Amino acid sequence: MKHLFFTVILIAGTQSVKAQSTLFMPRNIERAYKKGTRSLDGKPGKNYWQNRGVYNITVTVNPPDKNIKGSETIIYTNNSNDTIKTPVIKLIQNIHKPGTIRFVAADTDYLNSGVHIDKVTADGKEIVWSEPAYTYQPIR
Repeated sequence: MKHLFFTVILIAGTQSVKAQSTLFMPRNIERAYKKGTRSLDGKPGKNYWQNRGVYNITVTVNPPDKNIKGSETIIYTNNSNDTIKTPVIKLIQNIHKPGTIRFVAADTDYLNSGVHIDKVTADGKEIVWSEPAYTYQPIR
């Protein structure tokens, strides 16, 4: 009887190993594989695409004035099949704005009014720009 019990447990253990013979694939990786943007080995697939940004930045600095003035032209090429409905521009330098959350208190010499955007155009057309309702919060 003891010998029979051991054989049954051994067979049950073998069945559970067989059931787990395929590795778990996260949903986003599975979708990329099905779309053809990635192959099973993780390399780019036949439908792979990559967006591109070319930045032309002109900056003027006049020490000891704390203001930096400049302009930036970004030529962004969207090679995906998806439309970018809401592009995001991160104003990291707004860490210098008063009221922004910081790890430590900031000296008044460190603070300024932050980044100001005077005009935004896309495809030659001016876009109404409004300041976001939030301030930059560093990752903790």
